[in-house]
Amino acid sequence: NSNIKSVESNLSSNKEKLDEILEEYNSKVAEAETRTSKINQLFNEVNAYKAELQELQSAHDLKVRRDSLITQCKTIAIELGQLESTLNEFTIEEQSRKSKHRAIDNQIQKLNDINNQKMENLRRYERDTYNAVEWLRKNKGMFRGEVLEPFQLIINVPNTANAKFIESIISRNDRKAFIFERSDDLNLFMKELRDKQKLNINAVIAP
Repeated sequence: NSNIKSVESNLSSNKEKLDEILEEYNSKVAEAETRTSKINQLFNEVNAYKAELQELQSAHDLKVRRDSLITQCKTIAIELGQLESTLNEFTIEEQSRKSKHRAIDNQIQKLNDINNQKMENLRRYERDTYNAVEWLRKNKGMFRGEVLEPFQLIINVPNTANAKFIESIISRNDRKAFIFERSDDLNLFMKELRDKQKLNINAVIAP
């Protein structure tokens, strides 16, 4: 049961992390767009100052206004530098976030591929159990307690040696048994599938 809950917890945690990453990413994109708009506004102000500088005729006014424009341009240059630095930091963060996103996607896809392969093997070699799994996924609302699919579907053992060890200590019937929290749910399940649908399946109560 602890292995089963760990797998379910990891999947749930990965999905929550993915949602958090996407939310943070969207926030950063909006922030970057605001900064880009500010940069464009600053560039427009610089161009306006340049145009105004060219129109000044009075030598005195020109010097005063020129000094003011130079100061303003320096201030704008500093702001531009700060914005560019922030945007560079955002780009690095975005790349890191995308990398984490891809890693989580790959992990989820890998788990999905493994689960699909397990279901295909079940369909080929244990058709009754396969049909029972499909039925359970559509009718879980009928049961009052927790119902787990067969052990061979919900546990992932990447190491071949460990997988063979588990197969040696857990019988085939136990590996394909459905696990119930409540005895009344187990009885209902067996009545629907073994008695009515004549499926050769196995079910047990969780210890």
